[in-house]
Amino acid sequence: MLISSGYRCPELNEEVGGADNSAHMSGYAADFTVPAFGDPLMICKEIEPYMESMGIDQLIWEYGDWVHLALCAGVPRCQCLTIDNNGTHEGFP
Repeated sequence: MLISSGYRCPELNEEVGGADNSAHMSGYAADFTVPAFGDPLMICKEIEPYMESMGIDQLIWEYGDWVHLALCAGVPRCQCLTIDNNGTHEGFP
């Protein structure tokens, strides 16, 4: 597993264009790839059925290049999203 982003202080989050309420700033999110397992879309599709039991708040396939996985302190939304150059979309292709 290769983690490209984990905890971010507010200044770094702003510098990289993260959301104002990013779970990265509270240490609840990570962006990653797992080359030995498969591409990021494959990883998202494999994790999706287990989101509720794992307490995953958000699972995002970002720009086709990495997986964003976020937990939360409250009740997870179990939200699956795709973010690409055309914006943010519900679910995965």
